[in-house]
Amino acid sequence: MIFAVSVCLIIFTIYSKYKKTKFYCLAKPATTSWIIIIPFVNGSDFKSIYDFSIFLGLLFSLAGDVFLLNYDKYFNFGLLSFLSAHICYSIAFYSICTQINPYTFIFHLSVVMFPVYFFRRILDIKILAYILVITLMTSIAFNNLMNDLNTETLILFVAVISFMVSDFILALNKFVKPFKLSEAVILSTYFTAQLIFSLTI
Repeated sequence: MIFAVSVCLIIFTIYSKYKKTKFYCLAKPATTSWIIIIPFVNGSDFKSIYDFSIFLGLLFSLAGDVFLLNYDKYFNFGLLSFLSAHICYSIAFYSICTQINPYTFIFHLSVVMFPVYFFRRILDIKILAYILVITLMTSIAFNNLMNDLNTETLILFVAVISFMVSDFILALNKFVKPFKLSEAVILSTYFTAQLIFSLTI
């Protein structure tokens, strides 16, 4: 039931984006809102730092979705909202971290350098801060995966990579060269990540 509703909402959001209908302004926040209420549907009790941080991150993501519906006017607010979301997700992942794996630092450096180099012409302090935070989130998820390879850490790492792919394609589409399927990739990977985060609460 939860999965079916989620898939239907995601498909409708992608469809409305390509058709450039007014429903997109409702569809994207509605999909994120549904993802936010899934823990309540599942009866989650929000007892841990992980649960609360993920939920707070989802709320910031909803705010970011709303701001970025008017990209030109509210881009900075949207960026700040998603920056805050990634900080919350980083706190969540760190709260279940058992130890720091030395390979994490090498991984983090490589993950940071790629987007910094690729988008070096458009970098400013806001974009750089965002890159540092999302790569930090990715590195903590990688650290948890290296320390304890199990279904949960693997699924979370897949979700984080999905989020990074979404952001990378978004930046590529906006600042380098758009391509036809970009919106479908951006939205499907974005919602996949958020849905996985929500289901882990």
